[in-house]
Amino acid sequence: MKPKDQSGGEWARWFKDVGRWAARRSLKKGKLKCQRCGRVRHEGIPEQGEVLTCVECGWFGTLSDWWKSDAPGEVVSRDVGEAPPDTGIRLEDGSNRTVIRIPASGSGGGLIGFGWVWTVFSSLMLIFFLVSADGWEGVGAAAFLLIFVSVGVGLLYAGYRMKHASHELSIDAGHIELTREWRGRRKTKRMRRRDFESVKRQVFYTKNYDPVYGIELRGKSGKLRFGSSLRDEEKLWLVTELRKRLDPEDEAAAGRPADGDRGRSFAIPIPGNSSVAGAWIILLLMGGVFLGVSIFAMDELRFDGDSDAPFPFSLIEGFFGILGPIMRVVFGLVGLGMLVGGVVVLIQALKRHGAIRELVGTEEALVVLEKRNGRILKQQSFDRRAYRGFRIASSGHVNNRPHVRLRLFVGDEVASLASWVDEEKARDFVEQAERHLGRPEDSRAEDVDHPGGGG
Repeated sequence: MKPKDQSGGEWARWFKDVGRWAARRSLKKGKLKCQRCGRVRHEGIPEQGEVLTCVECGWFGTLSDWWKSDAPGEVVSRDVGEAPPDTGIRLEDGSNRTVIRIPASGSGGGLIGFGWVWTVFSSLMLIFFLVSADGWEGVGAAAFLLIFVSVGVGLLYAGYRMKHASHELSIDAGHIELTREWRGRRKTKRMRRRDFESVKRQVFYTKNYDPVYGIELRGKSGKLRFGSSLRDEEKLWLVTELRKRLDPEDEAAAGRPADGDRGRSFAIPIPGNSSVAGAWIILLLMGGVFLGVSIFAMDELRFDGDSDAPFPFSLIEGFFGILGPIMRVVFGLVGLGMLVGGVVVLIQALKRHGAIRELVGTEEALVVLEKRNGRILKQQSFDRRAYRGFRIASSGHVNNRPHVRLRLFVGDEVASLASWVDEEKARDFVEQAERHLGRPEDSRAEDVDHPGGGG
């Protein structure tokens, strides 16, 4: 059973026609490119929402995925069984102990260059105030700028440590130890094995608005973190290997569905777009501010053609007098647009208030359900045997936390499960689903987390 077609109306048909025209032009110009192997697609006229599969490598995605100039996300996988061929990481399994040796990365992750620019600029400003300013004002300004110099020195320290430090992770029956060695000094952190809870990729910081991931081992009383300078494929491989050794009985945690769960019925709540639940409040407030400024604060911004100011200043005054009414109209339109958007978002929020979305699996079908008080509001049904995998693509950040778009691919169809959800919640959802659905053969992780991954 295919999902119900809800694309009625003249506007929907017009958008489809525009999409077909754009797809034809993209095919002719060779702009539809496989994000894995780079093969350019020339055959067929794809539709919006249709899942396209590369005939060379099997990568699949929607039309907007093929349009992207960067990788649109990842097919989520918890099982990366082989080490990257060119890795310098050494994994040594002994009879009672496992040791993972990670050499120095040779890269400062951008911190060194930025740190030098920051430090030099803030130091010059500090010298300038010390030389030119008098009295306590100069001392106060210098003390304030000294904070910025200290930040720059800290960035340089972190960058050079990241570039030259090596790590060693040791696992035995009693403890997990992480040792960092830099300039002949060794620093060791320890966690008791029985306190271990989980290992996963975690966001350590952001660079150019993109999240930078490292590996985090979390325990009851603390955590061990390392690996932010490793490549994505190295991080994924290490997480898989660590899960196998730290929790070998949990097959699902290592990326393999438990045999007892495969084919069983299940129901898993789909994480909601909670971070934008109050967006209507912001839109209404900002719309009211813009409209109020347009009506009341810009009333005097008009040109009357009479000015006693000298020539250059009268010309500038006249220019802003002409620009004022234009800006007033622009502010008014922006305010109205925000108010309308706020009302629309509010209506959608009221419609979904109290609604629960679930991914339900039976022996033969996968169903995306939306229900309230036990009553089904919407549902999409797919053939479970055609399941291809989940895909996560970055949507943006809220309070420095990455938020993603979550999609389910089944055969030649795709279901959007969430468009703006906390990444950790999305990955937890996928991990639960994979315990029942397994991992398709073609779901090896791709380059991940580029903003704007669509579909």
